[in-house]
Order: sequence, then C-alpha cells, then structure tokens
Amino acid sequence: MSFQKHRLNQKEPHIFILIVMSSFASMGAIIFAPALPEISQYFHISHGHSQLTITLFLLGYAIGQLIYGPLANRFGRKPAFFIGIVVATIGSLISIASEPLHSFYALIMGRLLEALGSSAGLVISFTVISDHYYPEQARRIIAYLMLAFAIVPGIATFIGGVLTTHFHWISCFYFLLIYGLFLIIPASLLDETAQGLQKDAIQIKQMLKNYRIALNNRLLISTTLFFALSGMCVYLYIASSPFIAIDSLHISPQAYGAIGLIPFIGTALGSLVSAKLSSQFSVKQLMLAGFITDLIAMISLTVFFYFNFINLITLISCGFLLMLGNCIIVGNGSSIATSTSTDKANASAMMNFINVGMLVVGTFSLAITPGVPIVKLPIGFLIAIVIMSIVWIAFIHRRDEFNT
Repeated sequence: MSFQKHRLNQKEPHIFILIVMSSFASMGAIIFAPALPEISQYFHISHGHSQLTITLFLLGYAIGQLIYGPLANRFGRKPAFFIGIVVATIGSLISIASEPLHSFYALIMGRLLEALGSSAGLVISFTVISDHYYPEQARRIIAYLMLAFAIVPGIATFIGGVLTTHFHWISCFYFLLIYGLFLIIPASLLDETAQGLQKDAIQIKQMLKNYRIALNNRLLISTTLFFALSGMCVYLYIASSPFIAIDSLHISPQAYGAIGLIPFIGTALGSLVSAKLSSQFSVKQLMLAGFITDLIAMISLTVFFYFNFINLITLISCGFLLMLGNCIIVGNGSSIATSTSTDKANASAMMNFINVGMLVVGTFSLAITPGVPIVKLPIGFLIAIVIMSIVWIAFIHRRDEFNT
C-alpha cells in the first residue's frame, strides 16, 4: 500500500510491525477465553470470579496506558516498548506458577503484570503513527492497523480452544510467554520516531500537568468515550459468549475456539471498509455508520435472548455485526482524537487509558453482577446504547472537526 508523504525523513514504519505491537495485549486478553470454564472448575470458583482474570488484565492494561506515554517521551518509543516486554514476561512466569501453587491469587497477579507489560504495545504503536503521519494519513494507517484487532484475537480464540482441549488451560500462558519474547524481533526493526527526549517526562508533577492538558481536550475525551463504550460492548460479548456457547449450548472449547473466529472477521471487514472509504466520507459519517451497525447488533441480540431464541447462529452473527461496527468507529475516532494535541505520546496514552478503562468498568460489572450471562449481556448492551446516544448527540454531532 502507498501513502502520501509523511512528516519525518525516517523510514516508514512497516504495517506488520505496528500490527504485532498493537496486538500484544489483545493476544493476552483473549487467548484463554475458551479456558474460562476450565479455570473456574480447577480453582473451584464461580463463573464471575473466573471472569475477573479478564477484568484484572484490563485494569493493568488501562493503568499501563498512563505509564508508557511518559516513558516513551523520556527514553524513546522503542526502549519503552522493550520495558513492557520485560514486565509482561515476569507476569507470564507468575501465571504459569499459579498452577503448581494451585493459587488463583497468583494467577490474578500474573495477569495484572502481563497486562501492565503488554499495554506498551498499543500506546507505542499509536504514538509512532502520530509521530510519523499527518491526521488524514493516520486514518488510513489506523484502519489497516485495526486488522490486528480482527486477526490476532480471532487466532488467539482458536489457539486457546485447541490448547485447552488437548493440553490444559495453563498451556495458554506458556504460549503467551513465548509470544511476548518473540515480539523483540519485529520491534528491534522499527526506527525510533521520537524527535527529542524530555528529561522531566517521568516526573510526577510534569506527568500530572500533561494529563491535565489532555483531559481538558474535549475533542479527545468525547471521541474516546464514544468508541470506548463500543469497545466495552465487544468485551462484554467476548467474556460472556464462552459460557453461553460451552455451558448453555454444550459446545466444546475447541469447537468454540474455531467458531469464535467468525465474529472477528467482522473486525477485519470493518478495517478494510474504513480504509477504503476514508477518502470518500467524513469521520462523522463513518462513525455514524459504525454506530448504527452496533445498534442493530446489540438490539437484535437483546431481542433474541428475550424471546429465548438462543443458538450459535444468533450468537455469532450478532457478534460479527458488533465487531464490524466497532472497528469502523474506533478506526475513525482514534485518528481524530489526538489530532489537535501536540504531545502525541501523552494524548495517545490518555485516549487508550479511557478506552481500556471502560473495558474494565464493563467486565468488572459483568463479573460482580448476579445472574447468568444470557441475562447480563443484553442489560449491559442497553446501558451502553443509552450512554453512546447521549455522547453522540451532546458532543460529537456538534463538532466541526468530524466533518473532515
């Protein structure tokens, strides 16, 4: 693919490198989803408690967003990413040790560290894109980058199903250990895009000042909140669908891992559609199209569940539409969110913190709320629909920036 002339005289970052970097946390968050019922049985905990392994991962993922922005400004983009790999490796080792220790708390701690480390991937990849490209080019790059959120989670679901069925749930964490170490190779091929290092970037006072500036950017906050709510719905679906498919529909983990690839095709399609149409339609038009697609998916699934019309076709097809709409929203919203900020690293960090923070709120609420996933998932969808509609009408619909 070819793009317009970029800002820097450096070599253009290869899209494959950006994809594997940005997908670092996606692999860790999704691969063991087919193993959740088995983890629940192994540690003798409820389904809700087993889902905390996703929630705690997302919590570490959210916190990490605020860490790597300052680190990237202080030490450079590549060194910050390598720090993340070290932390994630330690987390994987602790997760592996949780099995012989028979300690669910060790698993939780390992998951938290895995998240803190792998969160570097999303921050650094978005920062590199903001460093290197103008906003109109970034829309196309990010649209292609969204392929990572289709290919990697889909592959992760499949791999997790195979590993859980033929080996044991702990094998998923051995895979994560190897995967994290492998990322050293492509990341080492990336050119450093930081134009200068800020010696005070990791000082608490300076960090707070930078994030206060980011929080005052209404374009950044409103846009991020909108696509974060869409992403939250995707993770509610990801956390609930294994229990619905395996426990209620009696599908094996391996079969679910294979069938679970289908919704992620929606993400791939959304990224390609967004990339192709980015030059023909405005950000607002494409975000609205994605929002309408999400509404169709969430309302349809709610109606199906209400009338007890639950099968693999309804579960998977609605997931497909949900991920299709989410990809269109995120691919366009994230490109415009940081466009007005001069500090790309901290703006990207705040954007990703809000985005992942909403995932934490959603999955934690799912875990602690009594009831079964068939009931809780539609309720979560309906709440998100209301809030997204308010944000769209009150903020995004009125912003002139989205007409570009």
